[in-house]
Amino acid sequence: MSAPQTENSYEAIQQKLTTISKELSDIVKDLKSLEKSSKTRKRTNTSNIIYDISPELAKFIGAEQERSSRQKVLQKISEYVRTNGLQKSTDKRKFSVDASLSKLLGVKKGDDLTFLAINKHVSPLILGQVKDVPEATP
Repeated sequence: MSAPQTENSYEAIQQKLTTISKELSDIVKDLKSLEKSSKTRKRTNTSNIIYDISPELAKFIGAEQERSSRQKVLQKISEYVRTNGLQKSTDKRKFSVDASLSKLLGVKKGDDLTFLAINKHVSPLILGQVKDVPEATP
């Protein structure tokens, strides 16, 4: 082989290596992207999970059994607050605690709570997840 032919084949090999290197770089980027997406926490829909609840909470929300979803519990408490006129007129996010809620949530009567804070006070009344239950009762 002559020098010009060797130089041409050397350049061709370099071009192929450069192309392969770029393709490999793209593949590595794709793999990293896939790893990131698989590592992200997948959210589960917890609104349908049924929990054992305390007898006091079941009585308060009118449940036939001592079981309900967290969503139903929060919904019933919010409904109670609105129907009993406990919601603040100046700030609709807040409400005053009456005697029934005070006893249930362990908060002083007359204290102001936000609807978001109900979840924190209800957590001790939710005893644990029930396995293999078809539906929640309100």
